[in-house]
Amino acid sequence: MSAAKFLFELIHSLDKNEKRFFRLFTNMHSNKQSKKYIEVYDILLKTKKFEETKALIQIREKLQKKNVNHILKNLKEQILDSLSIYHRNNHSFFKQTSTLFKIHLLIQKKHYKEAQKLLADQKREAEEKEFYELSYNINRYEIDLNGVLLHRTLDFYEEADVSYQLMLENIDKLQEIVHAKQLHNKIRQLIYNKYLTNTEQSEKILTLLQHCNKILQSNSIRSLKAKFYYLQSAANCYGFGNQNTSDYISCLEQSIELANQNPNLFVYGTTYIPLTNLTKLYIQEGEHEKFHQSIKELGQIAEKIDRVPKSLVFFWKNMRLLEYYIFYKKTINSQELQDITNFIHHTATLSKEQQTALLLKLGHYFFNSSNYTECQEVLNEILGLTLMKAKDYYYASARSMYVLCFYELRLYDLATREILSFRRKLKREGFMLNELNELLNFISLIVNTHHENKQKIKLNLNKIIALFEANQALYNKVLFIKDWAKTKLVELES
Repeated sequence: MSAAKFLFELIHSLDKNEKRFFRLFTNMHSNKQSKKYIEVYDILLKTKKFEETKALIQIREKLQKKNVNHILKNLKEQILDSLSIYHRNNHSFFKQTSTLFKIHLLIQKKHYKEAQKLLADQKREAEEKEFYELSYNINRYEIDLNGVLLHRTLDFYEEADVSYQLMLENIDKLQEIVHAKQLHNKIRQLIYNKYLTNTEQSEKILTLLQHCNKILQSNSIRSLKAKFYYLQSAANCYGFGNQNTSDYISCLEQSIELANQNPNLFVYGTTYIPLTNLTKLYIQEGEHEKFHQSIKELGQIAEKIDRVPKSLVFFWKNMRLLEYYIFYKKTINSQELQDITNFIHHTATLSKEQQTALLLKLGHYFFNSSNYTECQEVLNEILGLTLMKAKDYYYASARSMYVLCFYELRLYDLATREILSFRRKLKREGFMLNELNELLNFISLIVNTHHENKQKIKLNLNKIIALFEANQALYNKVLFIKDWAKTKLVELES
């Protein structure tokens, strides 16, 4: 990416406050150079669609220079400097790093007592927040400062020995956190590899779970951050293959409690991922009160969080709400439904994939509620996407649900036409799983029965259920059909 293109994207990524601070920061150095920075900045800010040649011509004409590369380079540094100063106090780690440099300057200027006082404050804060890499450097400055104050006496060597011992302990604690994070990463890697390649990973996961539990039960963990990651690792293992739901819930609840009890240690919003997993488990276990409390907590996190996009937390909150109403076949209240619909259609930071996932879940809710016309209206938004491919999970699910809506509305000819159209798209794009083809055959047989031959319908519904039970990949692709088939069987039996 060219320097001009990068600058254009960087400038347009700034929010209103960051832009204002950049101008204040740059104007503080009231000279010819800062004026040039503002001029180039304004040209790129006013540019709506970037065209490099056109932009460079404008910049050269404004500055009356042929070579503007050094101006672009220095402007980039100026923007990054202003951002680092503006955001420094919002991030404890970087704030403390900056304070360490101040301590270094105070020692250089021979203001030893002030440096000592600031060093003591930083040492306490670094220990409280488990910034062990910073604690290590604070111990180094302690040795340097004591060397000046104690003039290399016996007291100095004794104090230095204590500092060196603390440095070794900080290295051990930092390694503990790194090991915990590495194990967490390894488990997630195995889980993703399982889903991507469909290779068996259960034995490896079980071995890592035993390792996690051994560490957690030993009570030897000194770092609360490390404990949090070990709990998350164990939770991921339990969640993989549904090994033990109660232990899975316990690990998630413990990690959330740990983070909530130590707000100075964990970045706000750290709990949103375990909370998202926990809400799903509460749905499955029938913990209605705990589910609604967790949903409330997710909403509170989404309102205040700045570490990840708010839309991501709201996305999971809305997904879990819809899953709850689908699972229990309950009617969502009008305000919640309106909020979800507004979120889907009026959230600029929502990715296309997230929007599609929510639309499909909303369609599923309407399907479960027997609101088939509303379901099809929602599905039309998914199926109308020009880039949607047959192999996409969302496409196969939406198209299958669309067919079954016609069937439930007793529009059998339209259902048959929709199946044929679905098959043609699958064939045209060279994506035809044997299991999916078999599933469409069974659905076709049910559609062609026109609700008349109950025995024939029951036979094919049982075949659909058996097909799903024999093929997990198909269940993951169009999971709602198995639930529909089971519901239809119960209806026919009654």
